[in-house]
Amino acid sequence: MDKINDAVGMILIDQFDNFNEQLPSFDLPTSAISSVEGRKLSDYMATRRCPIASVLETREVIGVELAPKMALFSSRGPNSVTLDINIKPDITAPGVNILAAAPPSKNQADNAISYNMRSGTSTVCSHVAGVAAVLKA
Repeated sequence: MDKINDAVGMILIDQFDNFNEQLPSFDLPTSAISSVEGRKLSDYMATRRCPIASVLETREVIGVELAPKMALFSSRGPNSVTLDINIKPDITAPGVNILAAAPPSKNQADNAISYNMRSGTSTVCSHVAGVAAVLKA
C-alpha cells in the first residue's frame, strides 16, 4: 500500500450529506461519514492532544441493486419544481463509478498502467459520443 504523508487510511466527510453512491476508489482504505459525524470528529480532534480513532464495526451488504439507476447529479427530465424549465435527456449513459484510465500517481513507476473509478460528465462523455457516432453512421 502506498502511504500518502504517512497516512494509512482516510475518513471522508460528506459535507452535503448526499453521498448515497458507492464510495470512489482511493489509494488508501477509506470510510465515509456524514457532516454531523464529521463535526463530532473535528470537535474531538480539536480537544485532544493526540486523537485516536478505531474502526469498530464493519458490515457486508449483499443483494443490493446498484444499477441501473440514474445518478443524483443527472438530468432526469422535466423539472417538477420549476415547470418553465423543461429539459430532458435524449440519451443517458452511466456516469457513476466508471472504470477509466488515469495518470499514474507520483508514487508509481513511470511505466505503471493506472485505472481509477471516476464519476461525472467528463467520464461518461466517451459513452455518449459512441452512441452519437453509431446513430450518425
